[in-house]
Amino acid sequence: MSFFSRKKHPSQGTLPQNVTVSQAPSAALAQVSQGQKDMSGQQQQQQARDMLDSAQTQQQQPNGVVYPQQAPRQNPAPGPGPSQSQLQTQPPQSQSQQPSQQGQGSSGPRPAWPWSQRRLTLPPPQVLPKPGVAPPTSPSPSPFPRYGHAMPMTPTNTGELYLFGGLVRETVRNDLYLFNARDLSATLLQTGGEIPSPRVGHASALVSNVLIVWGGDTKTDSKARPSDKLDDGLYLLNLVSREWTRVGVQGPSPVGRYGHAVTMLLGNSSNLHPDPNQPTGRAMYV
Repeated sequence: MSFFSRKKHPSQGTLPQNVTVSQAPSAALAQVSQGQKDMSGQQQQQQARDMLDSAQTQQQQPNGVVYPQQAPRQNPAPGPGPSQSQLQTQPPQSQSQQPSQQGQGSSGPRPAWPWSQRRLTLPPPQVLPKPGVAPPTSPSPSPFPRYGHAMPMTPTNTGELYLFGGLVRETVRNDLYLFNARDLSATLLQTGGEIPSPRVGHASALVSNVLIVWGGDTKTDSKARPSDKLDDGLYLLNLVSREWTRVGVQGPSPVGRYGHAVTMLLGNSSNLHPDPNQPTGRAMYV
């Protein structure tokens, strides 16, 4: 019941029932007045209690919002549980924090080699020794950006990779770079011998101290004719002497191409075709 509904005057049915007819009019009027005063006093006391309860409820509720009164709750059984003040002051845990805490125990370790960006160091180029010629001291030109080059899938025993050829700013190259994975360096290497012509889209493989290069688009000259054939030569680079050699191939050889892949099969090839008379060695597949 609201506070304003209690201000209405009581109905006639609430008047005291102990008024007798035998009383004098003045006595009866005095008894009725006294009953009304007693009833008015009780109403005022009840109204004061209601106002006090309403003020206490507004002080407990946040932002002054008045909610409808609820039935009083029974006191819980005594125990070691938290008090009402602790429950009110403790902030509820957000739902976004709960899954993250649960995921910390179930998630595995972080990857050992996450992606990162490193700047390459560029040592001076390594040239073939010539009498009376001093080696260069300026840094090697950056090998990138570059497209259509070749790099073996596996490094050397010392963690080195070799990059050959490719397209650099609309110019086809036949240069060779040495990448060192330990110090993150790229060094331009000077080579000699039967150096492969500039090409793009070729493939390479690494076996011991020999770099193998085959294929690629070699019709890069503006004077090349459509009827010209692609270079189908097999080139080997001795990584110790840095000398290129073009070797002959016996039997039918694959025609020149680009955009292909090569791989090396080490050991006896009898794993594919058992033949005890076949010699042990290495085979390259295109």
